[in-house]
Amino acid sequence: MGSVHLLKSYDNLETSVQNFKINGKDYITVYSNIPETSWTFCISILKSEVYKSINQTVNSIVIVSIISIISIIIGLLLCTYIGKWISREINKIKHFSFELSKCNLTHKEESTGNNEFSQVITSLNDSVGSLNSTIKTVYDGSSELADSTNKINTMIYDMFAELSRASESLENISEIINNSSAS
Repeated sequence: MGSVHLLKSYDNLETSVQNFKINGKDYITVYSNIPETSWTFCISILKSEVYKSINQTVNSIVIVSIISIISIIIGLLLCTYIGKWISREINKIKHFSFELSKCNLTHKEESTGNNEFSQVITSLNDSVGSLNSTIKTVYDGSSELADSTNKINTMIYDMFAELSRASESLENISEIINNSSAS
């Protein structure tokens, strides 16, 4: 009886959607008259199938949304962590540079990991070590030079003292020779 009523209602409308029951099951029917013919195109589907498909789509959208939100949160947390890590490493280099600008060659920074920041810190530590080594070599060389200069000064002083004594002796001998030739 429901299907006869449905077929009769097709004559009245060009396009429509209707709900009806057949054998206790709910159906959705979409129909449309085909122009310039006496035909009508009709599709019927169980209402539960339509809602099942809609529910699956909604569930998929919810799952994708949840995954997207979790991904965004993880991304933000990673960005925050990476930003703080980069800032900490740059501050180490900045502090090291500040210490070098004050000519503090005893300062060392700890480098951890095998990344570009650690390589820069290791390079700066190596540079400070090389500078300290060069300064020690120059200091040792200047100490040797100062010792040698002191020895040379002592030798010159001793030679001058000897020359002064020799000069006095020669003057005494010359005076004695002059006195003996005058007499």
